[in-house]
Amino acid sequence: MPRRNDITIRSVAIAVSIGVALSLAASAYAQVDCVVPKIIRVSQVRGDVSDLYGAQLPGASITLSRGGEAPSTTKTDNSGNFFISTAEGEYSAKISASGFDPLHVQLRVRREFPAFTHGSHLHVALSIGHMSCPWATTSTREFQRNLIQTQDLLKANATQK
Repeated sequence: MPRRNDITIRSVAIAVSIGVALSLAASAYAQVDCVVPKIIRVSQVRGDVSDLYGAQLPGASITLSRGGEAPSTTKTDNSGNFFISTAEGEYSAKISASGFDPLHVQLRVRREFPAFTHGSHLHVALSIGHMSCPWATTSTREFQRNLIQTQDLLKANATQK
């Protein structure tokens, strides 16, 4: 016959295990593992920044850095568009806006990239509170498809809660 202390210890161990499992499941549901392309190839650093519903974000900050050089920074205009004049090369870009999760992405700028294969317009979508991943693409078609898929996912998650 088990002793009372053994039963209490087992009960506490089971309760802690269940609590840990539920906590891990809740955090896994709330967090999104974001996958960003290693390098986005562009012929120039020009684009637009929006939220996950496609609303343009005026005043978003775009910062490019490379090696030991001073970073270049600009903000989106009232229509959410931006442009940074840059030399060719590899850049780390950070795109951020107040209240949104920032996007960190690598850009390879080459003037000889043909516009039909490597767009000259970067579309960026930022997320709020890790609800989804911020992302960027040079394809207008891919951008619109991702917006629709993200909106559908957000609606499905909202109805499950």
